[in-house]
Amino acid sequence: MKFKKIFLMMILVLVLIKQTDCEKYVKLKLNDAPLIKKSDLPPEFSDEAFKVVDEFIRKTIDLNYEILLYFDYTTGEILKCKIGEINKVKIELKENEFKGHNVASIHNHHKSVYTPPSPQNFSIFQGILKITN
Repeated sequence: MKFKKIFLMMILVLVLIKQTDCEKYVKLKLNDAPLIKKSDLPPEFSDEAFKVVDEFIRKTIDLNYEILLYFDYTTGEILKCKIGEINKVKIELKENEFKGHNVASIHNHHKSVYTPPSPQNFSIFQGILKITN
């Protein structure tokens, strides 16, 4: 009986401790960062998508690891996110995972590395085109 209670307590603690990458991203604090304007983005980006991009820049400006977000640029809905390592972040995508969405992605670079875009940004974009076409 004691073993069962201890086991259940351990499971509960693990469930409470484990957070998804999106939950961790949402909890990041906003930093002061150079502001962007909505006009800096493609005209198809909604006000909600602009807020996603602006918030992402402010949350990731000084991180020592990379984060990648896929979001719908018309609704601003975050579709998928991944927290990576110092110099890379990768998400495995499923076929038709973003079907019915207008997808854009954004990622940061480690604070000691150059800022996006990088060659990886363009390969991410090409991958999305293959998925959505």
